[in-house]
Amino acid sequence: MPRQSSITPEAVAEAAEKLIARGSPVTNQAVHSLLGGGSMSTISPLLRAWKEDQKERQALAERYVPEPIEQLAQELAARIWRDAQEEAGVATEALRRELKKLRDHYSEKQADLEENLKLAGKQHEDAETALHDVQSDLDMLQTAYETLTLEHARATEKIAGLEQRVSDLQGILEKAEARAERAEERLASIAKGN
Repeated sequence: MPRQSSITPEAVAEAAEKLIARGSPVTNQAVHSLLGGGSMSTISPLLRAWKEDQKERQALAERYVPEPIEQLAQELAARIWRDAQEEAGVATEALRRELKKLRDHYSEKQADLEENLKLAGKQHEDAETALHDVQSDLDMLQTAYETLTLEHARATEKIAGLEQRVSDLQGILEKAEARAERAEERLASIAKGN
């Protein structure tokens, strides 16, 4: 987007009025200095247009206007001004009504948004409570899992010990049965020898 020049007709006119108020001549260079810069090719046509406008105003101010025509012009201007004020009043009233309608509409929208925000806040709180409850349940389950894991490890160790004991007892039993067999054989043998 091209940069807009700060040298505008209004700025040039204002600078020229300041120069006149100071009693200084209105020149391109004087306006350029007062504006603090700018292109002379921009300032020159704007200042020329301002001077032409001043000449026209001066010419109009110097013309003699007969009193009845001046009075008629003042009355006409007063009527135009009154009609313009009435129209402005009607337009202002219409704008006020439209503004009130818009305010009412946006007040309703704001109330709806506030209600939705309150509802969303409540849902957020409920979700946080549910999340907290789930986290508590999860912590309890984690603790129970750890306890059961420990108990399972102990039970596995105990079972391994019991299996070893059973294995040892089976070995003892087998030896005892073998001795009993040998003892029976000896007894049978002794009984035959007698």
